[in-house]
Amino acid sequence: MSKRIMFLLAALLGFALVASACGSDSDDASSSSSASSSATAEEEAAPETTEAAAEETAEEEEAASRGDITMCRANWASGYIQAEIVRQIMQQAGYTVSDPSEIELGPSNAYTAMAEGACHMWANSWYPGHYSWYENELPDGSLVADHVQAVDGLFQDSGVQGFLLTKSWADDNNISTIDQINADESLWSQFDSDGDGKGEILGCPEDWTCDDIIENMIVFSGWDNFVETKAGYDALFAEFMNKVNAGEPAIIYTWTPASYVVEMVPGVDVVWVSVENVLDDSNPLGKDGGENHSQGEGFTGLGADQCTQPCQLGWEAADIQVSARIDLLENDPFLAALLPQIRPSILDISMLQVEQTNGDGSEDHVRELAAGWMEANADTVAGWIAAAESAPAGGEETVARGDITMCRANWASGYIQAEIVRQIMQQAGYTVSDPSEIELGPSNAYTAMAEGACHMWANSWYPGHYSWYENELPDGSLVADHVQAVDGLFQDSGVQGFLLTKSWADDNNISTIDQINADESLWSQFDSDGDGKGEILGCPEDWTCDDIIENMIVFSGWDNFVETKAGYDALFAEFMNKVNAGEPAIIYTWTPASYVVEMVPGVDVVWVSVENVLDDSNPLGKDGGENHSQGEGFTGLGADQCTQPCQLGWEAADIQVSARIDLLENDPFLAALLPQIRPSILDISMLQVEQTNGDGSEAHVQELAAGWMADNADTVAEWIAAAG
Repeated sequence: MSKRIMFLLAALLGFALVASACGSDSDDASSSSSASSSATAEEEAAPETTEAAAEETAEEEEAASRGDITMCRANWASGYIQAEIVRQIMQQAGYTVSDPSEIELGPSNAYTAMAEGACHMWANSWYPGHYSWYENELPDGSLVADHVQAVDGLFQDSGVQGFLLTKSWADDNNISTIDQINADESLWSQFDSDGDGKGEILGCPEDWTCDDIIENMIVFSGWDNFVETKAGYDALFAEFMNKVNAGEPAIIYTWTPASYVVEMVPGVDVVWVSVENVLDDSNPLGKDGGENHSQGEGFTGLGADQCTQPCQLGWEAADIQVSARIDLLENDPFLAALLPQIRPSILDISMLQVEQTNGDGSEDHVRELAAGWMEANADTVAGWIAAAESAPAGGEETVARGDITMCRANWASGYIQAEIVRQIMQQAGYTVSDPSEIELGPSNAYTAMAEGACHMWANSWYPGHYSWYENELPDGSLVADHVQAVDGLFQDSGVQGFLLTKSWADDNNISTIDQINADESLWSQFDSDGDGKGEILGCPEDWTCDDIIENMIVFSGWDNFVETKAGYDALFAEFMNKVNAGEPAIIYTWTPASYVVEMVPGVDVVWVSVENVLDDSNPLGKDGGENHSQGEGFTGLGADQCTQPCQLGWEAADIQVSARIDLLENDPFLAALLPQIRPSILDISMLQVEQTNGDGSEAHVQELAAGWMADNADTVAEWIAAAG
């Protein structure tokens, strides 16, 4: 299972393990001016002073007085973008926020700086490891923990980390673990570059946290023939790159999302090397707060093309969060409500980081990249600020939440998230029907919600599913009059596109579907029924992707192809049979889903590019077909996963809840709760594979969701508390 989940991780971690990316930011003046520019534009468009405009001006004046915040940031470049985005969001909300680059610190100093008031907050915490700094004692005898707290938000379970090893050397020596290297002098001695009788693990600077964790790991694992080298990280990584490029053995700690795994690609230049034992909370070196160095169950989700097997990185995926002074949050309920709302797409951050790395290294570039992100996500940011404005003051008890009828999608990869949403609502006091009792494709689901057959589902894929909002009901109203999308769940996470048999693609030097369509000797090999058309295996007729694919075929001029529509599992079984036989086949698929675990991109199949991305022209005139537009598509996959230049032709979808408008209007608590529900996309991906490997029963789906609820009890409790 873990062998094949790598693609899910690559897709969900911004393809930081395999792809290119970009970043952005803006300075104080440009960012604060952007907060008011929209109001200025509105005034120019409607110069007359209306009552609504007066209220808007009053709100802006109130926002402008939110106060001053001093912000610090991490001294690793991969943390710059998220810090600047958080800063610009606060500036848009009316705060005056210092430039975080003015106070750049490692965590050994950052938490003390916040505790002592040198800065109010930063957006670069990696938990649980950074909790070790909460034990630091201040001159007055108090602890950092008395003054600083973690803030929910940003990226949960997203900081994948571990040790990279020279791949060619690992392959030549059949390496499986660091423990194996440590046990054999002929191996570990090759890492002893200074002749002191110890091999070197290139680690971290002394003011970070990973340096202490690695030292504890070395003792805990009995790697007595290794020591950690501490230095500036870029210098360590440059040394590592030089050795790898020379084919020499080297081990370094690194993490994602970061551009380091773009410079040294796992599976190409390097490999994640496993460990036999995962550090617990025993704190063998007795470091202050060292019990927080525990790595739980570690991380096992990388395949044999990326990680030595059986894969165990020895580090758990960290929560990358904001931390802030407790008194700041207690005295500013709006800020306390705003910060947990801020959850940029990890895909966006990963891509921005690589663009930052490829830039001129200036603060102006960081600010420019963040400003670009703010502009591209203006509606989302406005929604976060509005949600914080409308957050209840707290204290009111809610009782007898009521009954909710829930439906779900008729694709198995949507079952887990639906059940988790259901169980959260049940914990919050609602009586919720079993969503498996009303299982529908989107062509029927939106009408069912609009007509009241069910109140909501957790399986919308936007913007594509907005096409169903055009459906007309018997009373003449539209679905859009009754149903709305709800912020939350997984933003920009539904990566989708076409898979092609890899061996055939390699043999024929395939770059795009357009290339295949233009050459009869190629497309004719996809014509399995002799009708003179090659087949693209698509979707069932009651989904949405089937209509989008038909529009794509016409829009792109793929006149030698048609879409085959059928039950998806039957289509995928046909596809697998052809791939396993080395025959050409194309199928639409998506992530997160277990399909890319059964047919692994870069191993069995390859994502095949397209030359043109469908716009809103709706060439077939389908109802709501203007919503089939795929924006700029998705280009974030490397040559090991996707034909180049990569363009999947589909944008990464927002996977969200949709619900009846009257339900949300009449239940402010539910309207506040649903946007809070944002499980880790990594968790969902893993659970989907477990589900696929199970017995196929509803009981198993419910059991997996209940296990997730138990593991994330504190987070769920926070979501419910934030809503009420």
